[in-house]
Amino acid sequence: MNTEQQEGQSLDALARELFGDAATFRVADPSTIRLRKENARYFKKDVFKQLVDNVKADGMLSSMPLCYEPEPGVLEVLSGNHRVKASVAAGIPRILVMVLLGELDESRLTSIQLSHNALVGLDDPQVLASLWAKIRETQDRLYAGLSSDALGEMEKVKLVTFTTPSLATRTMTFAFVDTDAARVAEVLDALASLPKSATVHAAPLEMFDTFFASLQQAKVKADVKNSALAMSRLIEFAARAMEDAA
Repeated sequence: MNTEQQEGQSLDALARELFGDAATFRVADPSTIRLRKENARYFKKDVFKQLVDNVKADGMLSSMPLCYEPEPGVLEVLSGNHRVKASVAAGIPRILVMVLLGELDESRLTSIQLSHNALVGLDDPQVLASLWAKIRETQDRLYAGLSSDALGEMEKVKLVTFTTPSLATRTMTFAFVDTDAARVAEVLDALASLPKSATVHAAPLEMFDTFFASLQQAKVKADVKNSALAMSRLIEFAARAMEDAA
């Protein structure tokens, strides 16, 4: 018995233990896996390129496509079209796939395909921003593959003030701007509309990630969710640190 046959038997035994007769594992050449003729999910060109780059960098496919065997020796992908295509583009010779067993008609196959595309979770913006702030290396940020929409949402994070009849409040604005003169002028024009009592603090744009990460750490440390409260705790922490350093 050769190594490939031994691998196949081991995978079959593990699959039986996990799935019974419902599914099994196979090691396959991604270039031989048949893609579904119709697939509603598509990747933009730059997103697919990033996927290929990630697979190349890993030297493997780190998540398993789901396949079906419509006829002996033929695998057709139900979920993971782009992962299979990226494996081929990245020159990965063999990948591990899960294969559904039993007779499945076209209606059932299509419903499985669509469910894997449609049933996706949503990101908590605050947690997502906190995790993003932990990634320092540019290459790691590219690998993470967050969309421009997700990044845009994180950039909208603001310190929100609140007013009640019994509390005196002041508006404080933190503006992170780039060094381009035209952009700075735009920001200053926008800030001119703030109330006269508002306090404005400007800082270089590249400091935003560090500032935001510190704010998230203050929320965890002080066990608060409100950004304004976390900011007050952050100031307290900084004051203590300066006293200790004196």
